[in-house]
Amino acid sequence: MTYEELKKAYEESLQKCSELEKEIEDKDLRIEHLTELLIKRNKMLFGQKSEKGKYIRIF
Repeated sequence: MTYEELKKAYEESLQKCSELEKEIEDKDLRIEHLTELLIKRNKMLFGQKSEKGKYIRIF
């Protein structure tokens, strides 16, 4: 390979690497967002209920 071909291949590799890094960053943000939604959902479904303290047993 000539110097020019190697230089072109190197620049293409850098550009592809940059694109992949951006894609990874976007996916990481999406995962973080979905994780937060899942935590909120689980708290709503399985969290402490306000009704627990409303009723008093009388023996």
